[in-house]
Amino acid sequence: MSTDGAHPEWVQTILDALKAELPAHIRAAHEQAIKAGDLPVTPRKYLSYDEAAHYLGMTPKALRCAVEQGAGPRSHRPGDRKVVRFTVADLDAWMVARDSNA
Repeated sequence: MSTDGAHPEWVQTILDALKAELPAHIRAAHEQAIKAGDLPVTPRKYLSYDEAAHYLGMTPKALRCAVEQGAGPRSHRPGDRKVVRFTVADLDAWMVARDSNA
C-alpha cells in the first residue's frame, strides 16, 4: 500500500508514471489544487465544457471550437444531445497526443 493507504503500491506506481507524463501546466495546477485542498474526494466521471477547459488550461470557447472542428478531445453526449461531457482520461489522452505532434 502507499503511505496514505489510498492505493495498492502497484496502482500508485502507475499513477505516478502517468502524472509524470502530464504537461507541466496541468501538473502544476494539480499540485496547487492538492495543497489548497480543492480536489474532490471522489472525482466526477464526466466534466462539463467549463470544467474540462479549466482542467486543460484553456478557455471554454477554445475547447468548444476545437471539438466542433473535430480537433478536440473525445466528447460524450449522454441522453440530451445538447449536453457535451468529457472524461479526464480522454482529456489526458488528447493532451498527450497534442504534445507528441508538436
